[in-house]
Amino acid sequence: MKRSGQIVLASFPYTDLSDTKLRPVLMLRQASANFDDWLVCMVSSQTQQAEEGLDEIITPAVPTSPTPA
Repeated sequence: MKRSGQIVLASFPYTDLSDTKLRPVLMLRQASANFDDWLVCMVSSQTQQAEEGLDEIITPAVPTSPTPA
């Protein structure tokens, strides 16, 4: 069962549409109650092509949850 917050592999086409490649995505929310379409966010470790104001870079220095005392 698909749920928001899951990381899954989705098929993405190459820019020339010659083939596709499985890439990780974060499932944000279902886009339609009538279809199995989802709003997703691509996940990548490649930052050399990141665009300021569009891409969000998360670094290990940014805590993801509070540290237990």
